[in-house]
Amino acid sequence: MNENVEKYLKLLKKHVDRIVIAVLYLMLGTLIYVWYSEQETDIVAESGRVATIEDNVQSNPFWKTLQAMSEPQQMDAYPGIKHIRQYNMFDYKSVARAEDLLRALNQKFQQAQDAEKAGKKDEAIRLLKEILQQKPTYRPARELLEKLEPRAAQETPAAAQ
Repeated sequence: MNENVEKYLKLLKKHVDRIVIAVLYLMLGTLIYVWYSEQETDIVAESGRVATIEDNVQSNPFWKTLQAMSEPQQMDAYPGIKHIRQYNMFDYKSVARAEDLLRALNQKFQQAQDAEKAGKKDEAIRLLKEILQQKPTYRPARELLEKLEPRAAQETPAAAQ
């Protein structure tokens, strides 16, 4: 190696702590400069006037939808969710009630099928609507109601698709 290079390497090793501190101060100064330059509150347009910044969020057509989704919902307004919330599979009484309800709905559905076969379309539709009021997710009743009167099936509470 060259003598000059060795001399400079010795100086670097001897003063490395001072060099590191100087670099850190330089970085700190840069950060302070950047922070200070971003603190200007007024944005000046090319014309020399202060620019105004508009918040376009509320003019967005989806804003009302987003607000409606953000509000807390009442669970009691949805019978299917209310039924699930009240059902406890670990409680014998709750399971028995669900089985009794299903048995009654099956019996009422059978009556609706019999009424449909006998030509009593109005009676069958009334029974099917009663079934869907009690359990909106009862698929056989919804399918038969759609077959008898497609418009009536859409007017009943929402069911699992």
